Amino acid sequence: MTNWTSANAKRHFAQVLIQAAQAPQVILLRGKPVAAMVSYETFSKNGAALGEKSMASWLADLAQISETEEGDPETPSRHDRRDPFGEDWE
Repeated sequence: MTNWTSANAKRHFAQVLIQAAQAPQVILLRGKPVAAMVSYETFSKNGAALGEKSMASWLADLAQISETEEGDPETPSRHDRRDPFGEDWE
């Protein structure tokens, strides 16, 4: 694993990409790690291990939840403003 300052990572981006295929590359900002560049293979493995879901999965879950709910939630009436179309509007 190699540490790069943000300025050096920007200046030598191609080299950082090539090395990221072999081992993670850590990007530092003001001496603190803020990002890591890893190979796509590593990213894919870790993403699956973390249980990241696709947008389609999220939407399918949302559809299932909405089917189990009993209608729309009740919205309370608002009393904190005047009705611009009511009789009290001047």
